[in-house]
Amino acid sequence: MPAYATLIGDTVTTSIETPFPFSAATAESFWPTTTHQPSVSNTVGSGVEFFYAATQHQFPYLKSDLSDSSITLSNALANGSTSFGLFALISWTDLDWIGSTGEIVGFTLSTVGTSNLDSSDVAFGSNWVRLDISNVGWSPNSYATVDLITRHVGSVPDSGSTAILTGLGLFCLSGLRRLINRNGT
Repeated sequence: MPAYATLIGDTVTTSIETPFPFSAATAESFWPTTTHQPSVSNTVGSGVEFFYAATQHQFPYLKSDLSDSSITLSNALANGSTSFGLFALISWTDLDWIGSTGEIVGFTLSTVGTSNLDSSDVAFGSNWVRLDISNVGWSPNSYATVDLITRHVGSVPDSGSTAILTGLGLFCLSGLRRLINRNGT
């Protein structure tokens, strides 16, 4: 089975920019801490990696979950709706790929239960994504998923492929050596 690139295991940084006190926290550090910061890093694994909260409220408004090649931002309020109504940007940076060198070359956006969010609200570079959520309405259980389209070079072969290629190379060298020894005598 060939190896492929993934964000699982990568350390990613997220940040939130707003004109009011708002911060990000990792899933592990959110409860019961009362200190938050505008940017934080976490390793991509299973489950939610980041929460975003108003500093004065200590409960999350939004959360993000990264997978092997996508980012899902969702409403963290179990029974409530939220909207920022002001300038608000959430960014994910240091999106490096485990398994090969790659870069983001595009995306697809899908949404459920959000209002005023479309592809014009997404910006990206080779290893970062930014979502402008300034005027987005989030109903209960709503989410937006950015599926990343990537280009990879120099993929790392898995150990099975390496063993087969090494064995084939040694077999060819052995045959070449026999041919040289036979013709040389």
